[in-house]
Amino acid sequence: MARTVKDVRLDSRAARERLEPRKKPYYRAIETGRHIGYYKGPRGGTWFARTGEPGSYREKRLGTADDTLDANGADVFNFGQAQAAARDWFDKVATETDALGDGEASTVKDAVERYIKAMNARLTKQEGRPIKARCGSALNRHVVSNADLAAKELHTLTAAQLRKWRAGLAVAPATRQRVTNDLKAALNESAPTAALKLIIKEGLASPKGESHAPAEEAADASKLLTDQETRKLLKAIHASDVDGDLYRMALLMAATGARFAQLRRLTVGDVQGARLRVMVPASRKGRVGSAQRASVPVPVGQDVIDALLPVTKGRKASEPLLERWRHKQTGPATWERDSRGAWQSAAELARPIRAAVKSAELGDSVSAYSFRHSSIVRALREGLPVRLVAQLHDTSIAMIERNYTRFMAHALEDVARKAIVPMVEEDRGENVVSITAAKAT
Repeated sequence: MARTVKDVRLDSRAARERLEPRKKPYYRAIETGRHIGYYKGPRGGTWFARTGEPGSYREKRLGTADDTLDANGADVFNFGQAQAAARDWFDKVATETDALGDGEASTVKDAVERYIKAMNARLTKQEGRPIKARCGSALNRHVVSNADLAAKELHTLTAAQLRKWRAGLAVAPATRQRVTNDLKAALNESAPTAALKLIIKEGLASPKGESHAPAEEAADASKLLTDQETRKLLKAIHASDVDGDLYRMALLMAATGARFAQLRRLTVGDVQGARLRVMVPASRKGRVGSAQRASVPVPVGQDVIDALLPVTKGRKASEPLLERWRHKQTGPATWERDSRGAWQSAAELARPIRAAVKSAELGDSVSAYSFRHSSIVRALREGLPVRLVAQLHDTSIAMIERNYTRFMAHALEDVARKAIVPMVEEDRGENVVSITAAKAT
């Protein structure tokens, strides 16, 4: 049975002076399985650190105690400095242990593959069907296929190596940042120490001044739809959509500015017709774990509520609001309807939206994201506070300010112009006689 370590006071010179000299250091636990030690010799004290379990401790001499010399943080330590040095060593030991724990060092490739597997499992559990995470193909293409980086052992990874990899990505800024974020998440999942996480953070940080607005959040003016163009596109979608499934999805994208990934999770109970609003589920974008934010109440018009009535009447509140037909193949080039179910992927929108855009003659740059982009710009032009615009669209104020500055400036100018009053009184001249006075004479 392991013996319990009895702690002693080591935090002051006076406490250490009362200790009896002995051959072994006095130890005090600072974390479970981690101790800081003080050896009292005939000519002064020395700081030690040890980690592990009784019988298998690893021990390291840290430096001289400040019993007679002033602490300098280099080779003479006070109690606080000794603790910091001990923790640095504990992190190093933990990194080495993690890398060699299975007899083989964990590499960047191992970390990425574990992360992809975990993400696939999480999405599959959420959706109730096999799902492959979006990050998988990007990480395989840009990280796993990079022999130099993929083979690096985690405990030898440096910030310089990560910076070099990031700088070498020959992709658009938005893609570079997306892949960087995915790699950062993968490495942090496998990083056993705070020290390694700091290296990851430093190495994968965006250079100052670099623009890395995500593609889905980029304020590309060529994709902006006027209100008339929005209605024209919705009309084209409605005309080509026999069942109205695509039309209802597109209508909600235009009315709420929400992402497809949010709208596909709407339930019948999220439509609150009496209050003219839709409770849009919060985005899972960038979130880890099971914690989920509350839905966002987004006001909509009566026309939107009326369009949703056919899929809300007589259905349970927990049922998916937006559904579409599933098809099964019955021959080499023949398909037939099988069953209805919730939308699964944004890819299901791509082809019919492109066809509707072509029919409406709106240009190739218009996509499903144009609904969200246009909704944000519309809200800004109407003078809504940036905080409210960000809240309604489930994004950050920083994103709005970074990508929609020019629209904000125009909106604020219009608001400011309403507050203008004449500063100079009009000079009517001495010969001007008021009509009232002229009538009196």
